[in-house]
Amino acid sequence: MPTKMSIKKNYLGIDFGTSGCRAVVINQEKHILACTEICYPPDSINANGTHEQDPAIWWLNFIQLINNLSNKIKLSSICRLAIDATSGTVLLADKNGKAISPAIMYNDNRADLEATQIKALVPNNAAIHNSSSGIAKILWLKHHYQPDDSDLYLHQADWLLGQLTGNYTVTDYNNALKSGVDITSLQWPAWIEQLAIKAQQLPSVTIPGTTVGAIKPSLVTQLGFSPELVVITGSTDSTAAVRATGAVNVGDAVSSLGSSLVIKIVSDTAISNSKYGIYSQAYNGKYLVGGSSNSGAAVLKHYFTPTQMRHMSGSINPEKPTGLNYYPLLHNGERFPYNDNNYPACLSPRPDEDIIFFQAILEGIADIEYQCYQRLKEIGCPAVKQIFSVGGGSQNKVWTQIRQSRFSIPIITPKNCDAAYGSALLAQQSIS
Repeated sequence: MPTKMSIKKNYLGIDFGTSGCRAVVINQEKHILACTEICYPPDSINANGTHEQDPAIWWLNFIQLINNLSNKIKLSSICRLAIDATSGTVLLADKNGKAISPAIMYNDNRADLEATQIKALVPNNAAIHNSSSGIAKILWLKHHYQPDDSDLYLHQADWLLGQLTGNYTVTDYNNALKSGVDITSLQWPAWIEQLAIKAQQLPSVTIPGTTVGAIKPSLVTQLGFSPELVVITGSTDSTAAVRATGAVNVGDAVSSLGSSLVIKIVSDTAISNSKYGIYSQAYNGKYLVGGSSNSGAAVLKHYFTPTQMRHMSGSINPEKPTGLNYYPLLHNGERFPYNDNNYPACLSPRPDEDIIFFQAILEGIADIEYQCYQRLKEIGCPAVKQIFSVGGGSQNKVWTQIRQSRFSIPIITPKNCDAAYGSALLAQQSIS
């Protein structure tokens, strides 16, 4: 039995994102000791709205990632490991973890019919009402693969935990949120059975940071991990990124300006509103309340290259608004602050000068961000004390100025918003 003195005190967080994976090692003082990342082979959403990945690619990239990391730090110094992965990505596997289906990715929209069925059955849970939800894809897998009772529906993170430990029966409440888990009881609700999905085919739901098991002996030999390394449940990539910012107090908020605009606020109570696309998830003994807009940087990238945006940003005067009042969407339909599949996009009239068009889109997304926070206030969320700004758009200084002009509270760029760092923090803070 190892003594306390023999247990090393470094912590590994691994982030499995859409296009690659990243590893960060921190010490007991939360300082970064090493990091590395690799990219998956290019893929994209298909014309018919489907998006799949082969889980074997994740594992091959994990092995390469860890081998790269071993050149920067002694892997035997790591005592705990946590993984985050994309929300709503699911696959079907047998009881030994062998993938039966490809992984259906978080942004795959093939499960429209299943989502409609679920919405009729559970009208008050906004987190599971669209085709990107985990439960909609699980129901699609049931309809198209006719699984045996012993087969398992797994989230991306669950499968990876199983690969590390041999235990494929555990998930965390963040990854399970969009699959319909009751975040209060941490149980699968009774209505799951009405979809003819058996509870035994779903993983047990735990608090992030719960011990899954020890690392497989074969991985100790192959990779050089300590046999004392403990693997714990992690979270989704977005929740790990929130954790990395340091947003932990009631009233702390996070605006993620990625391809889509994601808004979350730390609350002491769970608040949901399906009319406005707002849902809650448990977080650090509290809750993250918010939602995701269909607006965001994807609209900007549709019209402009990164080089064009950098060049034009330097010439914009944020104190002279365009007054065009856009609602920037690539197509009609919004999730938050309006949950309306027919909500109209507005990107007209288009001015002759690209720089004015560009500024008007920035202003429009900033207006949506403000409306999202106003909507959260309307339904009883805590007052926002500060906004941590993350995602690629947060690096644009003129956009930050445009956004700040709409708020009387500070918009802060955090020191770290790396999801892998957030998972490493979870590993460091976990006591289970």
